[in-house]
Amino acid sequence: MWGELFGVNTGFEGADLDKIEDIGQLVDWLVTQDASFSSAIATRNALRILPTAMAGVEQSFDSFEGADLLMLCLMLDLMSAVASTCSSIDLRDVRSALQRFRANSTSEKALLDATRISDSGGLSPFSAHSAGSSAASSVIFSGLGEKKGAAVFADGSSAHAFAPQMQAASFADCQSIDANGTTGVFNERLWPDGEGVQQVLALWHTFKALPDPKGTWDFWRRWYRGMLEGQPLDWDLQLQVALIGDDIWDSGPEAVAREIARIEAKWELEREVVALKEQLAKVKQLEALPSRLHNQPPEAIDDTIGLFQTDVALIWDTLVELEEEIEKPEPSPSRLKKIAEVLLGIAKKFTVYCAELGGITAKKAAEEIGTTGTKWAIRGTAAFFTAENEGVQSVVKAIWEYAKTLPPG
Repeated sequence: MWGELFGVNTGFEGADLDKIEDIGQLVDWLVTQDASFSSAIATRNALRILPTAMAGVEQSFDSFEGADLLMLCLMLDLMSAVASTCSSIDLRDVRSALQRFRANSTSEKALLDATRISDSGGLSPFSAHSAGSSAASSVIFSGLGEKKGAAVFADGSSAHAFAPQMQAASFADCQSIDANGTTGVFNERLWPDGEGVQQVLALWHTFKALPDPKGTWDFWRRWYRGMLEGQPLDWDLQLQVALIGDDIWDSGPEAVAREIARIEAKWELEREVVALKEQLAKVKQLEALPSRLHNQPPEAIDDTIGLFQTDVALIWDTLVELEEEIEKPEPSPSRLKKIAEVLLGIAKKFTVYCAELGGITAKKAAEEIGTTGTKWAIRGTAAFFTAENEGVQSVVKAIWEYAKTLPPG
């Protein structure tokens, strides 16, 4: 029935779904499904109309700022998306965050005020639905009143000009979840063909073009673009943002932006550390290198490799120290800078090692080194030094970026 109404090939064979004829019946069916299924559908619809809240970002109202309302919608949509995809262990923390929101009278009041102003024509006519749908997805998932959440979801899915397109997209989401799971559905574009939704997309394009000298909306623009195009940001990064403390969320968009910048910088640093450790683990390959140099290469090669292995051990110990520092409640920027300086010093040594090996390879290569295989072994060692050098420098750069997001100390 839905495929006939909206031109969507649902791919579902279940008798219950075949009987659905309108949005109300879809809602009734959704609340009987797995919580993550319902949450993903509601979250995706909230994301589709999120640009309507973006339209009021520069407006001020009697009881709240448009920027604060947008921040509220963004927060809820991200938390709901994460709740639809995270592990059962992380789920408890996300649910707790959603429950705290529902207990926050300020947040509830903002949604109510937005609805009141929207009804009186003082705000973008769809922004209340955006906020309402965001709240609904949270309520549906957390299991704290599915019928209430479903009612808001239905209202937000049908009370605007592009309701048919959104309902069709919702059914396409059901098809995707059936095939790829709740995480997989976020890899699909929000609007399958983009037809009939130019008005809401224009609001997004206007928002992303607004001047943002303080970078308040930088993360959120990247985040929404990823959701819109089916290329979401790393889910672990999104989880960390979802778990930002209430005191920061309540401090306004700029405070949230500073905390997200810190989270992203730390996340990038952790990724660089993991990558470098994986490279260092390969250094064991060098232990067998002398036995591969068939004609007894110059002692300088063995000496260089020995120094390199000593420095590799120092790098590993320094990385452990770095990991311990960034996990402290209040990491010290000055301590991080000292760690960066140690690593940078080692990186400079690697440059010297590469030069030394290159000189040995070039100098009387046929006489001193002998076989072609030995030459390639030495060149491979030099290439390995180069890769390690690049990895160390990437960590150093990430340390500096992270240190800039921390208070002085």
